[in-house]
Amino acid sequence: MPYKLSPPGSRHGNKVYYATITVKGKRSEVSTGTANAKLTRRFAEQAERRLYERHVLGGKERIVSAAIDSYMSFRRLSRRDEGYLLKINGLIGERALAGIGQTDFDQCARILYPGRSNETWNRSVYTPLQAALRHVGVNFLLKRPKQKKPKHRSLTAHKRDVLIANAGDPDLKALLTLLFYCGPRISEAISLTRERADLENGVACFDTTKTGDEHWRPLHEKVVAALTALPPRKDGRFFRWKTRWGPRKDLRELSEKTGIHFSPHVGRHTFADQVMEKGASLRDLMDAGGWKDAKSAMRYTGRNVERLRKTVNRL
Repeated sequence: MPYKLSPPGSRHGNKVYYATITVKGKRSEVSTGTANAKLTRRFAEQAERRLYERHVLGGKERIVSAAIDSYMSFRRLSRRDEGYLLKINGLIGERALAGIGQTDFDQCARILYPGRSNETWNRSVYTPLQAALRHVGVNFLLKRPKQKKPKHRSLTAHKRDVLIANAGDPDLKALLTLLFYCGPRISEAISLTRERADLENGVACFDTTKTGDEHWRPLHEKVVAALTALPPRKDGRFFRWKTRWGPRKDLRELSEKTGIHFSPHVGRHTFADQVMEKGASLRDLMDAGGWKDAKSAMRYTGRNVERLRKTVNRL
């Protein structure tokens, strides 16, 4: 065996395998991050190949870490997405881009997130790694783990109003108003600053995190009133929360209080339904919510029978 494996419990109570690899007289010891013996052997073989490429081939080939670094420098990524890429970089960062394929994606998912759902694997490995590779011109047909078809989740206008009315905290009330009446993603809403909002003219610039584009959107008069009422903050943000997870506790307590199940993304679904209910075109919806293509926008609208009835009656 060209490498030595140290099983769990053999090194000061380690819970995962460690691999000691020697190539051309250069020794490297790495944590495999898993207690699964089969996955450990695959990890060690890949690590040995990376060391061979570095010390024997001289690192002349383009490697994955260069692609990830370039992509992270070019895009404005969330901390979560940066974390996904850094984990991937730690595992296969020194692999040559020319040799990357389906197997590498599959193994990354199973080693970094063992036993997790297909949705987690797609979100944490397949999507960010594929984006980084495409950024440097590496494209190939990738087979992703099959995901469950997402359910359309939307609230009625009455339930929307009940949630907003019962949010006693000004920050929470303003956040809900923004989510329901403008439709941003929660990360976009939390990161909105006064510098990127023109309340006098009722517009704001959001970072559409999935596409990396900036998008100016009109603000509903209720959103303008709610944001104007918030006191200025030193960091220029409208809201006190620093991350998308910040308001989770407040939202959970509000759901328990009102008996209405709600998550921030439900606000985006509700916004799309209400916009279409008022007779807007699909193009209007895309512009108002920051969707780049019709297929993406349509996933956020339910099949409302009454809306369809009104359309049919116009014939």
